[in-house]
Amino acid sequence: MEIKRTTPFVARQNLSDLLDNSFKMMGQTWRTSLPLALALFVPLCALLGWVTARLLGGMVGLIEGGEEAALALVFGYFRLVLVVSAVSLLFWLASLFVYTAVGTHVAAAAGGRTLDFWEIIGLAGRRFFARSLLAQLVQAALLSGLMTLVLLLAVPAVALAVAGKAFIAAAVGGAVGLVLLGAAATVWLSVSLSFARQAVVFDGEGVFGSLQASARLVRGSWWRLFGITLLVSIILSFAAGLLTLPVTGAALLPLLSKLIGLALDNSFAAAGLAEVFRSAGVGLAIGVGGATFIQAAIEVFFLPVFYGLFYIDLKVRKGELPTKRVPRTAHAFRTRGSKARGGKA
Repeated sequence: MEIKRTTPFVARQNLSDLLDNSFKMMGQTWRTSLPLALALFVPLCALLGWVTARLLGGMVGLIEGGEEAALALVFGYFRLVLVVSAVSLLFWLASLFVYTAVGTHVAAAAGGRTLDFWEIIGLAGRRFFARSLLAQLVQAALLSGLMTLVLLLAVPAVALAVAGKAFIAAAVGGAVGLVLLGAAATVWLSVSLSFARQAVVFDGEGVFGSLQASARLVRGSWWRLFGITLLVSIILSFAAGLLTLPVTGAALLPLLSKLIGLALDNSFAAAGLAEVFRSAGVGLAIGVGGATFIQAAIEVFFLPVFYGLFYIDLKVRKGELPTKRVPRTAHAFRTRGSKARGGKA
């Protein structure tokens, strides 16, 4: 999907330009993101809602079976963690595929090409998804390995100081400093490698080539990228929170009101708790599934478009993409014309 044609999207862009062009581009890419979001996210959200309802049903069974309410909640919590982790993995894979497909659409549209839906799906599935997945796994391994190394260096120093009862304050201070330094290095590395997926889709880079291409483009623009990424993340989280608030509120308020009623009446009997969880199961399942779908849809609608155009901006700034020549101003024409007339005289 290498860009060989100049379009209005292939240009240096500030933040306002990036946002404006992103919304313009979303007018085209929704034809890819919406069908994929409906086809992949709706079943997974329904599965997540069903899992939530089943877990609440299991908690009701434990409570009615004579188990202590606290023990039932503990069992339910651990089951929730395991099952939700599995569903979250499926969600991550689905989100990565949608992200890759929308990025393919962005690369084609920015280069002035038109692809139909199935061509985009074919390119994303055959050429880009596996490499994007491996690049993300390598990036995650690098980040987690860096933090693990920091902890492996910090914990023994503190343990030895405590065991010897000497230089405890210095060891703790050094360990805290080392952890903070490791966290800063992790953030730096994460930002530097944040365009690996775009390098795969836009330039056909391999797994390690995409990481190197991302680091090369970000070099010299790290603080700009960090600031814009932070700002966009805050705005996107706020927008997602506003949109999911009615869904989660409608699901959680009945459950919370009943639990508060039991607390005020001081009647946390097994039968009362079982009835509360039984009545709240369907509503909570719908709320969890709906909120998850809204969050995931917002991300795949906007983020691949925004960071795809941001990737183009960085390549233009590095001189790696051809852009239209900036037209000369009227002042320049007047200046040259006046010199020419003066010379003839």
